[in-house]
Amino acid sequence: MRAMYIFHAITSATKHSCYYHFALASTDQQQLENMRDYLKKVVQEDMEASETIEKLLTINGEPEREVIKFSDHNSIRARRQLQKMMAEES
Repeated sequence: MRAMYIFHAITSATKHSCYYHFALASTDQQQLENMRDYLKKVVQEDMEASETIEKLLTINGEPEREVIKFSDHNSIRARRQLQKMMAEES
């Protein structure tokens, strides 16, 4: 199996919507096709989870504090750094 690179991110569009970014890169076309087929279900599950979370936020309101799991640490750190940079620009 050759090296494969995966980019996966969710960014805000509005207060109640987001953009879902997902990309694969590899020099092995067959590997890309196999992963694309496998990941279709994973991406769909992520989208359904995001939609469910949004519905719950609409019903229950925003949480008092952000819930962070250990696996979210790096993405949360990156998001906070981007927020800081944007605040400094404005």
